[in-house]
Amino acid sequence: MIRRIELVNFMSHARTVIEPADGLTVLVGPNNCGKSAVVTALQILCHNDNSTYVTRHNERECSVTVETSDGHTVQWTRKNNSPRYTIDGQVFDRLDRNSIPADLHAVLCLPKVTAEGNREFDVHFGEQKSPVFLLDKPGSHAAQFFASSSDAAKLVEMQKRHQQKMAEARKERVQLGAQAEQLDRDLSILSVADAIGVLVAGAESQHASIAELFSTIAHAQSEIQDLEQASGALSQRDAETTALAPLRPPPALEPTDALVDLIGALGQTGREWDRNGRQASSLANLRPTPDLDDEGELDGVIGQLRSAQREAQRLDTECRVSGGLVAPPELADTETLSDLVGELAELNQRVAIAQSRATAIGLLPTPPDLAPVTDLAADLATFRRVTADLDRAHVAYERLAALQMPVVLADPAELTRLVGDMDDAAGEIATHEKSVTSAGEELRTAEGNLRRWAKEQRICPTCGGTLDPSRVLAHARTHVGGDTHD
Repeated sequence: MIRRIELVNFMSHARTVIEPADGLTVLVGPNNCGKSAVVTALQILCHNDNSTYVTRHNERECSVTVETSDGHTVQWTRKNNSPRYTIDGQVFDRLDRNSIPADLHAVLCLPKVTAEGNREFDVHFGEQKSPVFLLDKPGSHAAQFFASSSDAAKLVEMQKRHQQKMAEARKERVQLGAQAEQLDRDLSILSVADAIGVLVAGAESQHASIAELFSTIAHAQSEIQDLEQASGALSQRDAETTALAPLRPPPALEPTDALVDLIGALGQTGREWDRNGRQASSLANLRPTPDLDDEGELDGVIGQLRSAQREAQRLDTECRVSGGLVAPPELADTETLSDLVGELAELNQRVAIAQSRATAIGLLPTPPDLAPVTDLAADLATFRRVTADLDRAHVAYERLAALQMPVVLADPAELTRLVGDMDDAAGEIATHEKSVTSAGEELRTAEGNLRRWAKEQRICPTCGGTLDPSRVLAHARTHVGGDTHD
């Protein structure tokens, strides 16, 4: 007999446990609540019928588990479209459609009945909309079913067992009726207990009232004791009041703040007097101070000493600085410096021209005809000229950096003039460095424009070949003047 049925993710059942009672178990409920799904689950468990539709939505596995009264456990599981049986812990998988383990019905005892002609009858399950068993089948089916001697014997045995259960139920009904009559007689005998209960309830109520009265009496006695103690204390206070009545009231006290301040001042005065006395006794042993002379002359001497000390420090510093000096070098020819300055001025003009041309080139749109070839040649010439100017600027910078300015220590005026010349030369070098940096930036801008033009054109307008921006840029760097086409 089935004692427990558990459905997990089976159709509408997320997890349902049913424990059938002895005899008849009826499942009731509204439509589409899952009643028929229980029968379907048992049919699939017994016969491994088609089960592609039974897994709950959004779940990958469902199972039906049955426990029998003789201690067996059978579980049918469907996962990833593959059914599997587990009978008393032993797993049976890789089953074909409608195939079941050999030991299944030995445990469940719910097989189909096979009649003559290998016709099978399911005597354990009835479909919801099917008529009574065999009533919708031809007469030959019923004849074949009842012709099976072994199955007929089982049916007769089932009928006898049913009749036996009916007889046992009738006997149990008679016994229960007799027990009910005996209980009625016992209740009639005990009916007098109702009056006793009423009396007991009244006695309990009276007992509660008496207990409350005793509590009130105890509280009253405690209050009486408190009143007696308060009365004795009041009598004592009255006696004290009578005894103190002849006394005169105490005089009014004067403010004591001024007296406190006066006492504090006297204490401070005493402490100062003691301290002055000790100081006087200490000064009594001192010798008189000598007469002081005029300090004006001494101040003058001190000022002269300080001036001499500063002069000595300055001379010592000059000696240390001049000790490490070497003989000044010969003065360089200033004509070379003048030529270099002129070259740098010319380079600045060329860089400005190159910058204006690069700006104009950047604003040019893509030409539709061969005109860009001429512009490109001019840009390449400008690019090469700027490169040559940049190289000459680097050479001029190196020549300026290599110049050694003379230092004449003998004449301070000449030394000052040379320092000024060195500062001017340093300013010119910084200016030329800025010019070189600007020319480098213009050169990079021209290279970017040239590379961008090559990328946009892609096809050489002269020969029709593919333009490689890297080759065009390398050709522009290495070729100065002449044909720009590679």
